[in-house]
Amino acid sequence: MIVSPLLVKATILINNGKALDLGFGNGLEVLYLLSRNFKVTAIEKDNVLVNEIKLLNLNNLQIINNNILDFDFNEKFDLINCSFVLHFLKTNAKSIVKKIKNATNQEGINLIIAFLDKGDFERFNEGFFKSHELKEIYSDWEIIDYFEKEVKTKEVNVDGTPKKQFAAFLLARK
Repeated sequence: MIVSPLLVKATILINNGKALDLGFGNGLEVLYLLSRNFKVTAIEKDNVLVNEIKLLNLNNLQIINNNILDFDFNEKFDLINCSFVLHFLKTNAKSIVKKIKNATNQEGINLIIAFLDKGDFERFNEGFFKSHELKEIYSDWEIIDYFEKEVKTKEVNVDGTPKKQFAAFLLARK
């Protein structure tokens, strides 16, 4: 199972507890968290992806078929994973990050991977961050890892070359 090395590091720092995965997509990171003995709440708005993971009938997994914008962050978590999701929100991404921070237990970990507002994409929205903006948002936390780098995309330019896109990778402890 291939998951983000930062998620592996996060689960070493917090080796069990309650985890929240926002926009779980194909579910690999949810499966990894379950394998590391986390009790996982997983949010995804895509009905097909939700139904696929429900077929697995996994223990310690609560699936919420909803948009992240509609999720009530009233519960506290030891680890929150939000990877390559915020750009889909178009608006309110920064307010969601604030809710993520507030929903994290003391000594808890946040893993945020978000696109930056530079690269070959024509339109950037509030879900894209400026360089070092996430680091600044988490300046009141212990930043364990932070880096920015180019990431591969499936999108191509009119000449057929892959579009360049950049992302910020943040692992922080409250």
